Amino acid sequence: MAYKTIDIDRQELVDATVEARRKGVGYKLGAKAQDINSIPGPGKSIDCSGWMRVLLRRAANTIIPDGSWLQREWCERQGFKRSTYDQNGAGLKDGRVRIAFIRPKGERAGHVWALWMGKTFESYYRNGPGNRAWDTKTLKDRCKDVYVLDMREIEEL
Repeated sequence: MAYKTIDIDRQELVDATVEARRKGVGYKLGAKAQDINSIPGPGKSIDCSGWMRVLLRRAANTIIPDGSWLQREWCERQGFKRSTYDQNGAGLKDGRVRIAFIRPKGERAGHVWALWMGKTFESYYRNGPGNRAWDTKTLKDRCKDVYVLDMREIEEL
């Protein structure tokens, strides 16, 4: 079966995250970038789905919908390969870029983040845009949906 794939500049994932940290961009539920072509300015905030829009616009020249659940539905409609969040998915250091989702629970929003080489690229509570290990308890226990965005296998930058 042929899966949809997009070409992602992995160095841009890293560079955008470093730039956001340098600018002091924070996290706030519902906060979006005024312009998805650029990192928000100093003292601004952005939520997880807003950050995914900025990251994928910059790293893949791709525009995705806003809202984590709409982004999950977009991945499904696009035909990206679905995988799991265990050793066969998120933690692999195979060079492939993945996107993962925690489904909404009741009135609570879901969460979205990108994965590459065993690290997350996300905007999350108390941190804003940044990275952490893929296997934090919350992410491992609650992740329900993972899609492989870029199927290329390349060496770590």
